[in-house]
Amino acid sequence: ALLALRGGVPDWLSVVVGNGGLILGTGLWVIGSELFYGRPPSRRVLIVLIAIGAIAMAWLTWVQPSFGGRVFCMSVILAWEYGATSVAMLRFGRGSNAAQFLGSMLLVLSAVAAARAITMFVPSMASTGLFSVDIMQRIYLITSALMSLTITVGMLFVAMDRLRKQLEQQSFMDPLTGLL
Repeated sequence: ALLALRGGVPDWLSVVVGNGGLILGTGLWVIGSELFYGRPPSRRVLIVLIAIGAIAMAWLTWVQPSFGGRVFCMSVILAWEYGATSVAMLRFGRGSNAAQFLGSMLLVLSAVAAARAITMFVPSMASTGLFSVDIMQRIYLITSALMSLTITVGMLFVAMDRLRKQLEQQSFMDPLTGLL
């Protein structure tokens, strides 16, 4: 919504708050995955990433305007968040094909975000604007759109797989005595 309102709302809202929301939303995937597998959540890391992202977006919007700098910063942060969620799925979701598939898809998304960050240093490949039609921008946007749906459905499959295993276990054990 903030992207669609770009130019009609102040930059602090469309750039700083919009990107902060993106970092927060993606960071919640990390925390949710960690909690799902009984791991301590990375709340402090998420707070630090939001702060770094907000400061960087503000600096690169008003003090030293740089679209490429903003793309680089956000791509690095998102690559880390996608990678952290991928690691949680691949490492702690062993035995679940859905978790392994989802972790692999997140790894692909992390690699695409990292590649987008790297292309900011290659003048012939660097994005020049929000709606530029360069190849890396296209790959990033297509991958992000497809992965949003894939990740949502994948998370549902992971949760259903876990619920199925819990129900199977409960059906074989007497809850009072613990006997088969």
